[in-house]
Amino acid sequence: MKPFGVRKIELSGRFPIPKEVREEISIKSDDPVEFFTDDGCIGIMKYKERCCICEANNDVKPFKNNFICQNCKDEIIIMANRKKEAC
Repeated sequence: MKPFGVRKIELSGRFPIPKEVREEISIKSDDPVEFFTDDGCIGIMKYKERCCICEANNDVKPFKNNFICQNCKDEIIIMANRKKEAC
């Protein structure tokens, strides 16, 4: 990781994200972002929907109140068809 300067945290707990960081990770105003911590560091990344089964973030489609990738969807269909055949 490379440093982008120092920012102060406001009383409300907010802090500005430097323009260089926003540009590097392609975030704009109102884009959802995720925060994570690792060994005392805070990370920010642009939010991407993930499969609720395997956590993949490619080829993900809404499914009820979650998201599911095509691979997991295909596996579920195969397993359901096997179960029907066994009955």
